[in-house]
Amino acid sequence: GTPADPALFGLAAWTLPLYSASLTYGPGAQTFYGVLARSSQSVTITTLGTWVTTGGSGPGAGINGMAIYDESGTLLGQSGDMTTGLQSAGYTEGTLSSSVNITADTNYYICYLCNFSTAPILATNGSSASPYPNIRGHIAVPVLFGQTSFPGAFTPGSATAGSLPLFFTAGE
Repeated sequence: GTPADPALFGLAAWTLPLYSASLTYGPGAQTFYGVLARSSQSVTITTLGTWVTTGGSGPGAGINGMAIYDESGTLLGQSGDMTTGLQSAGYTEGTLSSSVNITADTNYYICYLCNFSTAPILATNGSSASPYPNIRGHIAVPVLFGQTSFPGAFTPGSATAGSLPLFFTAGE
């Protein structure tokens, strides 16, 4: 594989290549933040992860974790509590409550939700002042506010368009 291949790290998919993640961003409390990802292989995933550059503090009521949705916005699986991992710098993964089969060449949303008073700062590769556009019906970064748990489904086209692709992973 090439350095941009998530399989080099034992991962099924990531939202952006590890080597391009050089900047940071911390979505605020109760912010559901999704990033469109595409798997290059059909596998069963058991973990979701992110790169925390600065740990969060003051975890509040609600979910601190990650989830995976199909491109239409249906929840496929979510991690257990990731509060501890999100309080320290480094790569952290949460184990899915049940494994999820993903299909090669199919789009998914890897999503993050935290309820810290001071949000963890996560790796990204850019700082766009403008939200990413809807391109041929594909929403790159859907954002929902006021969330304390992962919804069973959401409508990507009705979500607020985000402006940063955070570094999220799906692992076998």
